[in-house]
Order: sequence, then C-alpha cells, then structure tokens
Amino acid sequence: MFLMLFFRLGVNEDIIDENNNELIE
Repeated sequence: MFLMLFFRLGVNEDIIDENNNELIE
C-alpha cells in the first residue's frame, strides 16, 4: 500500500517537472 502511494507520488512529480520544463522553455 505505502510503496504504491510513494511510487505514484514520484510519478506525479516527474510529470509536473516535465510540464514545468515545457512552460519555462
């Protein structure tokens, strides 16, 4: 349960970082 939550949070952060990079560019 906890591992899945941490994994999903990590994936969400990666997606947000990609979106931010696109906005910055």
